[in-house]
Amino acid sequence: MNVTEIANVFGWCTIINSGLLMFSTIVMVVNRKWIARMHARWFDLTESELFSHYFRYLATFKLMILFFNLAPYIALRIVSR
Repeated sequence: MNVTEIANVFGWCTIINSGLLMFSTIVMVVNRKWIARMHARWFDLTESELFSHYFRYLATFKLMILFFNLAPYIALRIVSR
């Protein structure tokens, strides 16, 4: 594989993971109460604690996409010019 092909892989990973992040965010916003009740039963947490965990998950996922997908994609695009 050359640099351009690897950059394309990182580009597609960025698109797919960003789509998954958007889907997760929409599902959590639209079905917040239902998801909170379900997870509260599973993990013995209060709803306020769960919302804290949900937002931490979304923030961590976004940072992972930026650091491990988008940053390498941009770096490889710069190098391949």
